[in-house]
Amino acid sequence: MTKATASLLPPAAARPPAQPRLTVSVAGTDDLALLGEPDIDGLILPLSPANVRAATGAETTRKRLAWELPPIIFDHQWHEYAAMLQQLYAQGHRHFRLNNLSHFLFFDGMADAKLTAGARLYTLNSLAALAWRELGATALSLAIEDDRQNLRELLARDPGIPLWLTVFTPVELLQSRIPIRGVNNGDLLQTATGEAFQVTTDRGLTMLAATVDFSLTGQLRAIQEWGGGNWHLDLSRCGALTERGAAVLAALREDRELPDATLFNFGRGLA
Repeated sequence: MTKATASLLPPAAARPPAQPRLTVSVAGTDDLALLGEPDIDGLILPLSPANVRAATGAETTRKRLAWELPPIIFDHQWHEYAAMLQQLYAQGHRHFRLNNLSHFLFFDGMADAKLTAGARLYTLNSLAALAWRELGATALSLAIEDDRQNLRELLARDPGIPLWLTVFTPVELLQSRIPIRGVNNGDLLQTATGEAFQVTTDRGLTMLAATVDFSLTGQLRAIQEWGGGNWHLDLSRCGALTERGAAVLAALREDRELPDATLFNFGRGLA
């Protein structure tokens, strides 16, 4: 056994499945109506000037909202984002979702901020979970790239903070500051094998995402037996209040598979 393997947390004692909790990522404040759903505990909003301007100041809303920082913030945007975070903090917002190691710097002096390490801050074993907690994270988002066996082993260990599992999301393959020549926002690209990808451009970034979504609905009862139960849905692309959004929520509530989605590495394992 290697020293690193020996340093992993031991599996926790078996415990009964917890009552599931559900947080949903949405695109904007028009989707705040979703907070009226009894089984939705919170929403995640992208941190943007438009969303900050439109966000309501009701105390109950503040307590159930988290603000997601974009993975890439350009140097000339740093002060703008810092000002937005200071404004939200002054208004009583405390929940934020980080997607880059540098994001922790924004929260110096905000000792009571609740910081979730997003899925881009990879947590593939219990030592990584402890490292994020030491940096100030109060919750973790697990990677959708993980496979069944590793996820099961990770959920069996208790790093002392909640582990959130994304159970539905678009699969983003690329996010770059360099534009893709000859393509525009909304274009579809297709590979020689027939796989399709959608191009999105926003505020100087080019993103490439698969047209087939990732979903673990239909697997949730088994994952609860492993120790999971903090579910995260990302409905920001399909729309939380659309027919597709309603279908995803129904699949989660009934724990049934979505026919037009993929299990990704959870189903096929790591090559």
